Amino acid sequence: MKFGIYITLHPGIHDPEAVTSLKALHQMGFTGVTGLAKGRYLEIDLNAATKAEAETELKKMCDKLLANPVMEQVKIEFIS
Repeated sequence: MKFGIYITLHPGIHDPEAVTSLKALHQMGFTGVTGLAKGRYLEIDLNAATKAEAETELKKMCDKLLANPVMEQVKIEFIS
């Protein structure tokens, strides 16, 4: 099974890279952009008996290594 994992900062956590990119977009004339958030996207192939079992395993992976649960939020999406 293949899953996509989106990792982004929790709302309210300052993201200097996103702020810099937003300012650069404005300077380039893209003044309609009112917000920007950066994050990471991962694709993981995982052998599991069921989709639910795989999602449980992926949540554990994210909590222990792939994301910082204090600062980041995770969204897991089934691909195939």
